[in-house]
Amino acid sequence: MMMNRYRFYIVSVLVIGFSIVLLLYFLTTMQPTYRINRQAFERIELGFTESQVNSILGTSPGLYCSSSTRTIGGPLLNPALFSSKGVMQDDGSIAKGWMSDEGFIIILFDYNGRVVNMGFDIVICNETSFWERVRKALNF
Repeated sequence: MMMNRYRFYIVSVLVIGFSIVLLLYFLTTMQPTYRINRQAFERIELGFTESQVNSILGTSPGLYCSSSTRTIGGPLLNPALFSSKGVMQDDGSIAKGWMSDEGFIIILFDYNGRVVNMGFDIVICNETSFWERVRKALNF
């Protein structure tokens, strides 16, 4: 009877340990669902609607960076740029932005909601730690 209890504890510890290792592995290796990168940017064409752009990028305008991403601020990086409303320009177009660790995409939409101009730039990222990847995977 003592041997069965001992086996039960050993198997329980092994199963729990294996489960934790497996969970941490999947959380740190999961790929994001968005595609904010140069390859996706190159698929966007003038005249596309915002829904077509969102479909290509896999998400709506926003900041999808890890906390280790460093960017150079400036007037174009108004926080509203990364919202669904965007930033109204002097000519009536609306600028919207998508930023991830792989790049920064800014798109100008005309009054009909069609792409009239766009740009891509790289962002500078520091190396992310294991715990930062876990935090990001858990959306903390």
